Amino acid sequence: MKHFKRARTNTMKTALTGLSLLLTAAYAHGAAAAGDTLLEDEYLFPSQELVASGCYYRALMQSDGNFVNYAGNHALWASNTVGSGGYAVMQADGNFVIYNWADRAVWSTHTNGNWDSSLVEQGDGNLVLYSSAFKPLWSSRTNGESLGQSPCAFKQERTFVTYDFDRPGGDYKIVIPTQARASWCGFFCAKESACKAYSYVPPSGSGTGECHLKNVINARVRHWGWVAGMKEF
Repeated sequence: MKHFKRARTNTMKTALTGLSLLLTAAYAHGAAAAGDTLLEDEYLFPSQELVASGCYYRALMQSDGNFVNYAGNHALWASNTVGSGGYAVMQADGNFVIYNWADRAVWSTHTNGNWDSSLVEQGDGNLVLYSSAFKPLWSSRTNGESLGQSPCAFKQERTFVTYDFDRPGGDYKIVIPTQARASWCGFFCAKESACKAYSYVPPSGSGTGECHLKNVINARVRHWGWVAGMKEF
């Protein structure tokens, strides 16, 4: 699996239905995008999801490996990766990919080559992948009625992951994965509400490394070989 660094810029995207959709994303270091948008190097681990601004439509990475676009609690579209999927990532090359827990791709939008793209859960229920030039490259084709704002019962959460970095301090638990895979640390952190960030410490020799779960989000520090993740809400 390839990993990329992201350079964030403010963008405006045109909706696939022809309606204008203005999305201002804070790309500055440490600032999260809107809860309906997945930017490069942002992951969805099990139970994490994008929620449209009206709070009726949402795209959920489920614990069974399926990535599902919902209207309320009704499934509109699914990746059909039950039992094979693990987590999803918006890669910097423009491909949105679902990987299994062996870090092998099991599903993708096949949109690689479109750098700095983003995945948006729109207020009309359509899940759309946009290029940096605001061109729709892929969609779930589930656009429907825009319902406006409603009370939001769903949690908007993603995980921003950077490679060759640590986020030192705030450790409240160390988990030893059974395999030397940094993605497993994201899984452990996503499961715990107390976890705000994590660092994967690779093994120095034999072993599988360590997942340092953190209850605070501190600044990144360069540390070659390590992997740092932080939740974004």
